[in-house]
Amino acid sequence: MKIKPAQSIKRLKTAVHLTPSGRAMVMSTGFVLLAAAIIPALGVFACLLTTLACAFVFGLIFKPRVNIGTTLPDQISAGSEVTVLYRVENTSASHSFCLSLSLTDLPAGWLYAGPALIIPHLKPMSTEILQVTLRPTRRGLFTLPCPACYSSFPFHLFSFNVASGPDAKITVLPAYDYIQLDAMSRISSYQYAGSGASLDPSHLPEYAGNRPFLPGDSLRHIDSRAWARLAEPVVKEYHNDMRRHCALWIKDHRTPVPATSDLDRDFEAAISLCASIAYSFGHNTIVDTLVIGQTQHDLRSFNVEMRLGCILTSLAQSMPAPKPQDRLPVMAPCLPLVSSVYALYLGPHDAMEPDRNALEHAGVEFHTLHVSQTPDLEAWTASDSERHWEIDTNAILENQISLL
Repeated sequence: MKIKPAQSIKRLKTAVHLTPSGRAMVMSTGFVLLAAAIIPALGVFACLLTTLACAFVFGLIFKPRVNIGTTLPDQISAGSEVTVLYRVENTSASHSFCLSLSLTDLPAGWLYAGPALIIPHLKPMSTEILQVTLRPTRRGLFTLPCPACYSSFPFHLFSFNVASGPDAKITVLPAYDYIQLDAMSRISSYQYAGSGASLDPSHLPEYAGNRPFLPGDSLRHIDSRAWARLAEPVVKEYHNDMRRHCALWIKDHRTPVPATSDLDRDFEAAISLCASIAYSFGHNTIVDTLVIGQTQHDLRSFNVEMRLGCILTSLAQSMPAPKPQDRLPVMAPCLPLVSSVYALYLGPHDAMEPDRNALEHAGVEFHTLHVSQTPDLEAWTASDSERHWEIDTNAILENQISLL
């Protein structure tokens, strides 16, 4: 996993806040001032006011100068814990006391239940590394704010904002797990249409030529002679029709479509199930196309080993369609290139039948997974049950699906 290096934090204008002790001190000063109208308490009032003034002035004079660096991964799966390292460096020639980091501005869906981040003492030109464990509960592309650093020196009455900085971006992938795909991964005996449909066991891999070396390629496939001739690394490529080429399709036929501002449990369950299916496919199945609503992601330009990461990243950033989607036109361009389509449907059962008939007429094997909070287990006949699954939304979100 790629790790982002520590980043220097730019200085912001100093913000001053009262600590709980400071608020109590100010209230006490006000009460003493009111009491001074009845009893001789002006001396006490002067002492309290002098203490507040000294705390404010000395806090500004001895305000620390610190830099903060952040180290975090680029991607994390929803529901898992991520470790974030904050590097706090004292760049001044004086000691720094009573430093604290605030994590109150975390995005929605991020949880932190650890202790307060406090640095009692930081020597001149020294560094302190704080380790924080966060847990995102929702997928998406999030902006993780850098915590603000405060100093309450000398009397814990005022809190001075001494450092803050740019936000960091992190992609939270959908929650996924391995699913045993017994029925779905079974290769049928009849011939499908398309270039990825030749499943004859007697067919051997055929040499297809050379192509440029891509990240993720095995070094064993490099053609050394062509490398010496072309002065750039190239790899041997073969036509391997023993593997099944398929497409993943998430289609929403609900009317009306739920508001995008609310947590759409059915859509989140479909995203998570699609990620689990892509993760669970064996080496004999390759995903060439991912279609989410009206958006098509062509994965053929990516190396096979890199496609799972592309699928998870695309699923992490997908949102429900604002209106019911058209039927087959989005899938039409990729039909000649695949042998199977795995469609995850949201909506009524009758919306699946036209797509099912059109795909089977094109010679493409069609598997349907109907995701609903009220699955209808008797909606399909026995002949269709081998390629149709009724899946409960809550079972997906609670990670109770282990076999399809």
